[in-house]
Amino acid sequence: MAESKNQGGVSDSRSEELFRQLVTCGICLQLYVDPVALLDCLHLACGSCAKQWLKSSELCHQCRGPVRGVHDSHHTLAVVEAYQSVAPNSGLCQERTPEITSVLRSQYKPGQQFNIGGGDEVNSDGSPSELPDTEYEGEESYESSQAYSGEIQL
Repeated sequence: MAESKNQGGVSDSRSEELFRQLVTCGICLQLYVDPVALLDCLHLACGSCAKQWLKSSELCHQCRGPVRGVHDSHHTLAVVEAYQSVAPNSGLCQERTPEITSVLRSQYKPGQQFNIGGGDEVNSDGSPSELPDTEYEGEESYESSQAYSGEIQL
């Protein structure tokens, strides 16, 4: 059976894989939630993943270059939304439950500022943030630290 090709001559399965790479966080390896770009390298991560990573490191998770800040990536969010609309039944779109997405969104709000390499979170005016402090200790600790009315399973 011949593999179908799109207009650019790329196989549909290869196109899907290329698209998937554009919407996958390099830290949690799942679909971006509130993606941010790390400055200055512009590598991407979920906002909550970047926040947890940068609490204990001043280096990018991907290139290991120094990070001086983060910026919300509205373009990447649009790409994620497009992926969800064209491939809603893909494993990537179904891996994360709505409950986990809600927890991640409670840990990072778009536009939120935080210190890199440790310390307390700060608001854009430099005042301490009201959001609770969380530690990044990997996926196992992440799963066991989630508190809501039910059990979260990844």
